[in-house]
Parts: sequence; structure tokens; C-alpha cells
Amino acid sequence: MTHEYRSDPRQRRSTARDDALADRLDAAAVEEVIRRAIELEAEDPSPTPQHSFTAEQVTRIAGELGIDSEFIGRAIAEIQSAPPKDQRSKLDKFFLPEPLVESSVVEGLSRSQIEAMLTDWMTNREGMRQVGRFDDGGEWEVDPHWLAKLRTALNSDSGRLGRVAAGPVRHRIGEIAGDQHVIALEASDSVPQIVGRAGIATGFAASLTVWLLAFFGVLGGFGIGTTLLFLLIGLLLGSGIVAGFRAAVRSWGRRIKRRLRTALFRMGNPEVAPVTSRLGDFVATLFGGSYRRR
Repeated sequence: MTHEYRSDPRQRRSTARDDALADRLDAAAVEEVIRRAIELEAEDPSPTPQHSFTAEQVTRIAGELGIDSEFIGRAIAEIQSAPPKDQRSKLDKFFLPEPLVESSVVEGLSRSQIEAMLTDWMTNREGMRQVGRFDDGGEWEVDPHWLAKLRTALNSDSGRLGRVAAGPVRHRIGEIAGDQHVIALEASDSVPQIVGRAGIATGFAASLTVWLLAFFGVLGGFGIGTTLLFLLIGLLLGSGIVAGFRAAVRSWGRRIKRRLRTALFRMGNPEVAPVTSRLGDFVATLFGGSYRRR
């Protein structure tokens, strides 16, 4: 006796639905599938290698999916030039809503040329020296040497990073494609945050002092109205002090970010926005000539 195998109609319908679904995958679905696959791999307890791709590899993968390489380059530039994900605490954001980071896309220069340009700017214009080097950039701090201070005073204005940023500044360089790179400057916010927290402590101490006066006033025979007035004064005084410190720290942060943007712009466009120096102009006037900045 021979048995004829017959497939289940429901299985055939399921396979047909899967084929139809595969045919209907658009760009959003492909993105979701890849994201979910990465999540599943991350949840897998077995050790898996971390994925890392160059811009050329991403462009080639996108080309296989039928995506124009021009849009891939623009997308990579937007992502790499965006600030890193903000993982600060709520208290940090209370004083500085945004991280002290600015970035810019540079075209037509190699990485070594960008490094040389950035080193010249940070040394001669910002009054800083490099104290650390990383795979994607380096770290800078204010140069305390008197010759460095004199050189910077001749070559830069009073709003330089060496004066505005109260801490180290880090630069990162990311390659987008070929001679297209992203430069990011990030200033440390540790000192502004310390100042903000000092404001909270000062406001609390002021409020506590007034409230203690109210407490001892009650013991000395103050009425309920006077006591409530002291409590209100203490609350308003403490809140006003904290608000004042907050406004000062935010203004400080805006100045730092503005200087970071200015440095990036002037670094790449020295002829568009020449740097003015009062000391340099004074020296030029004193010796009857024009002071030429580097």
C-alpha cells in the first residue's frame, strides 16, 4: 500500500502569507527587523562579537538595499555631528539643560590636516595645551606658562576657551567618508555644576537660618502671624538664592557653548571671521605697523 503525502492547506496559506510579507517589507520594516535582530542577539546569553562598521561598509550595505549613497553620507554626517546621548542626572540638567558640546562637519581635509589645524588653533588662539590623546581625539587644559599666556593674548580675544571654560576641553574627530570629517568640542561641566550645588547649599542655609529665628521667636513669644511671615521669608530667600545661582550657571554654560561654536567656525574659516586682539592692536599701534596674526 502506498501513502500519498498531502501538505496541510493551512501550512500552505501560512507560507504564502510569509512570502507576501517578505515582498512587502519597506524601508521602515527593514529598519525594524534589523533593530529587533540586534536586540535578540544582545539578549542571547552566549558571547557574541560587538558589531562595528566603517562608513564604506555602511554605504555598501545600503547600496545592496537600494538606498542612494548620497543619503547615507548625509545620514552619517547628521548622526556623527549630533551630541552624544545625554545621560546626566536631573540635577545636572536643572542647572545646564544641554551638555557643553558643539560639532561641525569639515570637508576637503584629511585627518592629519584637521589635527594640525586644531592643534594650532587650541595652542595659539585658545591658550590651551594637549594633556591626553585618544583614538578619536584628545583632551586639552589651560596652559599655565607665561609665554603661552602672552602668545594667546596677542593672537586671540578675551573670550577664549582658556578663560571661559573652567576645566578640560575634549575634541573628537570622526570620519564620514573620504575627506569628510566631523569635529566635536566638549567642555567639562564639573565646575559649573559644583557652583550650582553650592547655590543649593547656600539657599538651604539661608532658609534654615531664618526658620531658626522663627523657631526661637516662637519660644520668645512671637505670634502665629509673625512666625508664618518668617517661614515665608525663609522660603523665598532660599528659593531666590538657588534661582540666582541657576541663572548664573546657565549663562555661563551658554557662554561656553557660544565659544565652542565660535572656535569651530573660526578654525575652519579664518579669513571669514578674523580674530581681534586688543593687546595685538596695541602692540601694532605702539610700533607703528600692523600686527599680523598667525
